Parts: sequence; structure tokens; C-alpha cells
Amino acid sequence: MSARIRALAIIMILTTTLWLGLAPLTDAALSDVVINEVLIGNATTNLDPTYANYSAWIELRNSGAEAINLGGFRLVSLREGRTTPDTYVLPSGTSIPANGYLLIWADELNTGLHTPFELDMDGGLIELRTAGGDLVSGVTLTAQRPDVSYGRAPGGNWAYFDQPTPGAANATPAFANFDFAAAPLFSVAGGRYNSARTVAFTTTEPGGVVRYTVDGSRPTASSAPYSSPINVSAITVIRARTFAAGKMTSPTVSNTYLINAPASLTIISLATDPAHMFSDTIGIYVEGTNGVVKCSKRANWNRPWERPASIEIYDTNGARLVGQDIGFEIHGNCTRNLKQKSFELKTRKVYGDNDFSYAFFSDKPLNSYRRLLLRAGGQDTKSLLRDVIGPAVAHRPHGHRPPGLSPGAGLHQRPVLGHLRPAREDGRGLCREHLWAGRGD
Repeated sequence: MSARIRALAIIMILTTTLWLGLAPLTDAALSDVVINEVLIGNATTNLDPTYANYSAWIELRNSGAEAINLGGFRLVSLREGRTTPDTYVLPSGTSIPANGYLLIWADELNTGLHTPFELDMDGGLIELRTAGGDLVSGVTLTAQRPDVSYGRAPGGNWAYFDQPTPGAANATPAFANFDFAAAPLFSVAGGRYNSARTVAFTTTEPGGVVRYTVDGSRPTASSAPYSSPINVSAITVIRARTFAAGKMTSPTVSNTYLINAPASLTIISLATDPAHMFSDTIGIYVEGTNGVVKCSKRANWNRPWERPASIEIYDTNGARLVGQDIGFEIHGNCTRNLKQKSFELKTRKVYGDNDFSYAFFSDKPLNSYRRLLLRAGGQDTKSLLRDVIGPAVAHRPHGHRPPGLSPGAGLHQRPVLGHLRPAREDGRGLCREHLWAGRGD
């Protein structure tokens, strides 16, 4: 290539760079780019707009007056307790606008603005480095909490935010530590009742306001404030939180009131925002308008979508066996196309507890589980018994007693979804079926 052609090529490259408005990578320009906010425990805060999942994210901020090309830069993550870091290279052409923000999703998808690794609720080190390895910005995180981000407060100090602000200034209240308001107290515990109940809330927070929902969603600052006792005359899930000035909003308390529920059934109550089940764009239980094709059917329920929920399990006497926040998703292959679907229930630190601390299966020595399946009978859509009887029969030739079967039903908010039977999912992803069959609707 002649000197004249080389010079022309250089001029064209420089002209293109200026036309795109990207600042040269000077030390001054790089000093404008920082890691601004990190949300590891994204249980309910915001959905990734591309894949529609709640995933951890890292927010970069450019405080400069010009856009900056970050293509080839690296995000390096060293999770707590590990010695080998994970690395993500930002795609060519990635830029961060002037006075703007860039969200990078840490969800293991390894495509576009999605890293090949996840972040750890126990914390760790996160760094942004140039393609040549020079440090641009970094932050060390300790153990995190669900839906609380760690970011730069006005003035530059790092703080916690129980109202994260992805893609915007960190202008919500900042806290030096996890200072949660006390959870509200219910006058009546969840459980079985043969008549209506009146439920009242109290709080120990001076000036605190209890806000609540009865549709399964997590209470927010716009939810109804408690002002007088609530009459509960049908099966209802009430969820409540305390909002108090100078404090982070309390954790959510959920109670299911099983008014005149069938006494012979063990009840599994899942409470979540109705949109997580029935929205055309993000709902996992509907055909919807945002699905993918599986088994010749395009539907939302074919998506690998996990949604947050509160789970309560009540035995036939009304005692609560389990009560915690979890994630859940549709389970199965072509059975997803059936009217009644199976669920996989997941415990993760993102939701708080890392396991179900209960001995679900009387024939097993285990008293904690990280995953459970709520099976809807597979392709046996008529009797719903084959999925129960098969494992019991399989035990007999080997001298084993069949697992104890106790009737049960799953509920989502008020509707009964029908006959669902918990089964354990072991570490290899295989299902061992044990407990609970019953009539649904």
C-alpha cells in the first residue's frame, strides 16, 4: 500500500470516529467512565429487555461531554472465595453516551451486553479494564441483599439503595448499611379457617406506613396504605411491607388465608404479580405474544423465564410447613402445551434463603432441598394418577414401601391451578417422585 493510500485510510478512520461522536481514548476521557451501580440480587427490580429475565447487572456511567467507545474493554469479576477471575470483553462498537449510562447483564448468556458469568450474592471484586489491561474503575462488594443495589451516592461515596436506579442517576435515598424497617405484624396468621377473618396490621416503626396487596404482587410505595382492618371471606393471599422515613423498606410478609379450603388437601400457595403469570409479554403461563417455538407451538410458556414468588405450604391441620420467597418457572417439554402445567421451584440467595428447610419426603433422610418440582401429571391429563401410581408400583418388587402420598393442591393467588404433586429434583436434574396427589378443578 502506498503512503498516499495509507494516509487516506487514516483520514477516513479519523473522520468516521469524529462523525460517530466517540471521544479519543485519552486518560481524561477514561476518567469520566466509572462503575456506578451494581445490583446482584435482582429478584423483582427490573427485567432485562432482551431476554425478559430478572438478572444481575453492572451499570457504567460516563460523566463526560462526549460518547466513548468501550469496544474491547473488559469486565473482570472475582467472586468471593474464588481465586480465578471471570472475564467479559465488551463487543466491538459498544459505546457509552455522553452524560449517559450503560447496563451490562451478568447472566451467563455470553452474547451482546450479557456476560459469560454470574455474580455472587456473597460479594467479590468487579473491575473495568481497557483492552490493554489498564484499570479504569473497580469496586469490592460484601454480601448483598435481595433488590438492594450498591452504588455511588451523590458526592462519590459508595452506599446501598433499596430503590435501585438502572440507567439513571442514583438519586434515591442512600444508606451506609442495610437498615431495614421492621416488618409489619399481622393480627391473624395465615392458615385454615372455616369462616371469615378480620386481619389488622401494626408496626413498631415510628411514623411507619404499612402498605399491602391482595393480588399476589409485592407491595410498593404506590400500593394501598393500611387504614382499617381487612375482612377476608374467601381464599386470599395478603402481602405487606413497612415504609418508614430514614429506613429501607421492610422485607415482605405474606400470609395465605384458606377460608373453607378442602380439609383433605395439603395446600401449596404461590403468590406473585399477576403479570408474571398472565401478561402477554412477560407471563409464563400464557401463549402470549413474546414466545418461542417448542413442540410446534409458539408460546410464552416455552421461554426459560424465572419469576419471583412467595411460597407457603400448609398441611391438612393448617400448620404452615414452609414460608419463604423463591423463584419459579414452567417445567417440562411438550407438556408445556397442556392446559395444566408443571412448575420448577428454585431457592437462591437472590431471594433470601438458599434452600427449602423441610423434610418433604418421608422415605428420604434429607431435610433440605434447593429445587422442587410441582408435577401436573405429565401427559396423563384425564385420571392424573399414572404419575403417582407408577413410582409406587416400581418400589414393590424391590422390597421398598411406596412413598407416602398425601393429597395436595397448588394455588396461585385465588384460583386453584389444580392437582400438583411435589417431586424432588436431584443434582443430576433427574426427578424422583414422592409426595402429594389430589383433585384439582
